[in-house]
Amino acid sequence: MNDSGFDTGSMDDTPPAFTGRILAMKNAHDPSLSVADTVSYGTAVAGYIVASGVCDELGGDVSGIAPAARLVIQSLIDGDGNWSPVKLRGIFERPYRDQNVRIVNNSFGPAHGFQPAYGDTEEPNTIDHLVCEYPDLLFVNATGNTGSDDETPRVAALGSAKNAITVGASRSRRRQDQKGTPNPQGLCHSKTDIAPFSSAGPTRERFTSPHLMALARRSESLALAPLQITNPLGYMSGTSFACPMISGCCAVVREMILACSTEYPAASLIKAIMINAANGPGTVAGEGEGLPGPRWGWGLANLDAVLRRTGLDHGYHRGLSQGEQVLIHLPVVAETMLKTTLVWSDPPGDHLVNDLRLDVFANGDQDRRELLATDQRQENVRQLCVNLSPLPSQARWPLCVTGVNYGFVPGYTPERNQPFALVYSLDPVSHPIT
Repeated sequence: MNDSGFDTGSMDDTPPAFTGRILAMKNAHDPSLSVADTVSYGTAVAGYIVASGVCDELGGDVSGIAPAARLVIQSLIDGDGNWSPVKLRGIFERPYRDQNVRIVNNSFGPAHGFQPAYGDTEEPNTIDHLVCEYPDLLFVNATGNTGSDDETPRVAALGSAKNAITVGASRSRRRQDQKGTPNPQGLCHSKTDIAPFSSAGPTRERFTSPHLMALARRSESLALAPLQITNPLGYMSGTSFACPMISGCCAVVREMILACSTEYPAASLIKAIMINAANGPGTVAGEGEGLPGPRWGWGLANLDAVLRRTGLDHGYHRGLSQGEQVLIHLPVVAETMLKTTLVWSDPPGDHLVNDLRLDVFANGDQDRRELLATDQRQENVRQLCVNLSPLPSQARWPLCVTGVNYGFVPGYTPERNQPFALVYSLDPVSHPIT
């Protein structure tokens, strides 16, 4: 977790809700500098992920999304007390090697009034490079808080990394917090409403960003009120606080993969599972229009759907050569809805380097259905959402992934085969699938 620090910066005196949950902490600029969180942001972010304990002020037990996880915290505050840039590869790679970190939460980023291109800053290229180099290293990045009524794309630099999960913010439905303090707006918004400050995509290179949404409009921070913070905050707003909710969900999904299957917990597989389970705004069975959207991506994250969906299946394939096809035969019963998501970690670059294709075949090869929306052609995420019921009845449906065209990136030596993750769910058509 890279942010403003944590609490008092002491490993020996962590607040009760974080006892045993902080593996290490340091200042990214200089190990001799303080890690104390003077603005409470980093502490709040940590709370959304791992806090757990009893808080009378908040009505009893409180818990982050993944309280069994452990955090490595790096402060990005320099010796003058300011946010300042650091060499990103080092702060991302060292925890991977030294502390076995596999999910990186990045809730930081400058509040630009413009949208940087892929090559303007080091963030996107560094992240995309590292994910290809370490396939099980997942980055979760905030898209920024420069949203506007005209929906002008203003995704932050971190939000341009195509191999990360980028996160936007949705509104809260809460009329008041758990202490009874009224919502200052006095409204109960739908949780699928996009927070007005959440930066809109796509990126300047036309990649979808954000990928997922999470509640972060006047959400309660689990890290503040109960934990001796001198500057307690009630409601928290910002994509910085949506980001750790997704990081926590991804930690739970990773644990599920390791506990319940023999699959390799690649970043692309976790990303595919999260996107496949997301709730698209207003999308119901048989209606896939509007996804991905410029401000909501593939929708609101839904961890419950991941953990409870009995029809969910997934797989990570180590490599697909150019021109090669992989067929997955799906057993389909009557009145079935198919939702499937393909994700791969594309080589670094400001364009789609390796292109994969996702098809579903109806009635064998004689009636091939190409179901990709044209605006997904520049994505390393592909999704099909189709009602199979009107199609000819057959015992199995071939789902096909094809290595279409592989490119070349100067200075980068790609693998001959492109790994990918494929997730699908089969549900009765009478039920909403998103």
